[in-house]
Amino acid sequence: MYIVAKVGSNWRTFEDLKDSVQMAKTVGADCVKFQLFTHQELYGYAEETAPKWTQSPCMHPDWVPLLAQKAQAAGIGFMCTAFSPRSLELIIPYIAKIKIASNELTHLRLLEKARTLALAHGKEVVLSTGGSSDGDILMACKVLCGLPLRDPVPVGFLPDISLTLLYCVSSYPATWVNLDAIDYLRKEFSIFNVAVGFSDHTTDVLEIPLRALAHNAAYLEKHFTLDRITETDDSDHSLNPDKFKAMIERIRGQWTRPSRYNPTETAMFLMHNRRVVAIQDIEKNESLVEDVNFGVYRSKIEDTQGGLGFQVPKFVGRQVSRKIQCGSGISPFDLL
Repeated sequence: MYIVAKVGSNWRTFEDLKDSVQMAKTVGADCVKFQLFTHQELYGYAEETAPKWTQSPCMHPDWVPLLAQKAQAAGIGFMCTAFSPRSLELIIPYIAKIKIASNELTHLRLLEKARTLALAHGKEVVLSTGGSSDGDILMACKVLCGLPLRDPVPVGFLPDISLTLLYCVSSYPATWVNLDAIDYLRKEFSIFNVAVGFSDHTTDVLEIPLRALAHNAAYLEKHFTLDRITETDDSDHSLNPDKFKAMIERIRGQWTRPSRYNPTETAMFLMHNRRVVAIQDIEKNESLVEDVNFGVYRSKIEDTQGGLGFQVPKFVGRQVSRKIQCGSGISPFDLL
C-alpha cells in the first residue's frame, strides 16, 4: 500500500510546508502531498474581488520546486494536486503522480491535460471519486484514456495510461464509510485496468485504514498536520504525527505498542477510575478512617498518586507521613 500524507490546508507559512515534508518522512509515509490553486481557478473570481468564503490559503507556485527539492533530499515522494490545466502543466516536472481531486472529476479540460501530460511524462493518474455517480466516473475514465464520450468502451480495450481510482467520502470528517466500495470500483471499472485505493477523510487511526488494506487498497491518502498547526480548513479531519505514525505501523505490521492502551483514555486513567483519595484535609500522623477522611473515589484532578481501589484494606487505620489535601490521592508510600 502506497501511503500519502495529505497536508492540504494544514499550514500557515512556507516553513510549515517544509517542516511537513520532513515530518511526513519521519512518520514513515511514502509520499507527501500539497495542493496548488488560486481562488479564481476554483470560483471564477479575481483575487481582489473574491468573497470571504473563498479565502483559503493559497500556496505560491514558486514554492512547488522548493518543496519538491526538499522531498527529494528527505527521500520521500512528492505530489501536488492541481485545479487547472495551467497549474498542472506547471507542477508536472516535480510530481510523482498526477492527482485529480473529487471535485475536479467533471473538469473536462483538466482531465484532457492530465491525459496529455501522463502520456508525455509517463505519470500515473490518481482520481478521487467522492460525491460522483458511476456515470461521471465512467466519463472521466474515458477522457483520461482517450476514448470518445458517446461510444461504449471497446471489448478488450487496453489503456495506454496507468489509472488509480480512489474511493472517497467527501465529508469532513467522514463519519460513515463503506469499504466494500473499494471492491465495487475495482469490478465496475475493470475494463480500464484500474488500481483502487482509498482517500480517507475519517479521523480513525487504526481500524478503518487496516480494513482498507484488507480490501486490497493499493493506495491510501489521509490528511496530515503538524502538532503546532490548528484551526485550519482541514484540521478537524487530520492526524498529527504520532497518530499518523501509529497508523502506518499498524498497516505495515510494525505495531509494537500495548494493544489495549489508547492515549485518548488519559482522563479515564487519571481522573475517572476509582482510587484512594482524601475526602477532607488530613494532617501528618493522622490515622485513616474509611469514608471519614478517605475513601475510594474518582479524582477531580489528574492524579498519579492515589492507590488502586483494590488496595483500600491496607490503608484502613494507618497513619500518614505527610499532610494531604482534600481531593488528593493517597499513595501506599504515604503510609507510616
